[in-house]
Amino acid sequence: MADLLSHALLAHIVGRGRTAESVLPWLLTGSLLPDLVSPAPRHLLRLVAPRVGWSITDQGPLDVVFEGLLALHSPFPLLALTAALALALPARLVRPPGRWAVFGWTSLGCALHLLVDVTQRHPRPGYRLLYPFDDTAWELGWVTRDASLWALPVLFALSLLVERRFRKRRAAPDAGDGPAITSPPTQRDEA
Repeated sequence: MADLLSHALLAHIVGRGRTAESVLPWLLTGSLLPDLVSPAPRHLLRLVAPRVGWSITDQGPLDVVFEGLLALHSPFPLLALTAALALALPARLVRPPGRWAVFGWTSLGCALHLLVDVTQRHPRPGYRLLYPFDDTAWELGWVTRDASLWALPVLFALSLLVERRFRKRRAAPDAGDGPAITSPPTQRDEA
């Protein structure tokens, strides 16, 4: 849970400072997607499998599912997933940014997620970043996964500062450009 929250806060910090409001949800979606499609279902299967009599330790069909879910935490499968997501969404959900923007910003969120994850030290070997072309596991091992718990207060504070700056900038008129966005006068205003 702390890992997901840290990914979301980091995406908010990066996205709110640099992007239009319409693409921020897609950057956030991309930053959460790798953990929602890979570790979360694996943890759920680990809980459910023994209760229904499935074995996880032998080389059965469930192990193939586990390997497939693990592969989804790699850049190339995630690119395919974000492309499928952008194509499958109804048109009203992808406007105003458009399908290409949804694909691009969701992919960028996934890349941000993987960039953070590759700095972590894991009990198992790291992530297969070049899968399906190479099966080598990569990780830098700079921090433990528990470090995201300690980083949460800092990320939360930074996120609040970025949000406050964004709102101030949006509310304040630019110098010399006239007033902030206003609606045109109505007949009631003229009377």
